[in-house]
Amino acid sequence: MKTPVLNHLALTVPQSLVSDTPQRRQMLEFYERVFGWRNIDLMAVEGVRVVLHLHQLTHFLYLVGGETPTTALAGDHFGIEVYERETLEAIAARATAFKTECDPAVEITPISVEDYGTIRIHNTYIRYLLPLMIEVQFYEGIEVRPD
Repeated sequence: MKTPVLNHLALTVPQSLVSDTPQRRQMLEFYERVFGWRNIDLMAVEGVRVVLHLHQLTHFLYLVGGETPTTALAGDHFGIEVYERETLEAIAARATAFKTECDPAVEITPISVEDYGTIRIHNTYIRYLLPLMIEVQFYEGIEVRPD
């Protein structure tokens, strides 16, 4: 039997992020440009939800509009893993460019390294319009590849 894997995250967000607004268009542009996450039109319901495809067919970010959006503390986040340091750097660079060119509201931390002796975790945290930050991690010192 295969081990279960996390395949989606659902968040309640402001109504403006799921309705036909400039803010939604800006959000969709950011997440596609920075992370490559695309809107799944088939699953979207105008004014109700937006669903972003996270590279694998069954992995997605489910955003539902609501009167009381999810709130999170500054350090609350979910993580994604990349398999090369260059990919981490490229994501951080795209987020920084979007912040400079389009919207200074993008939050991004400098890339840092946590050294645990046999493994080093390179990471950055990025947030834009959503309540949770996204931690992007590269694990140096172990060979990790997607299934």
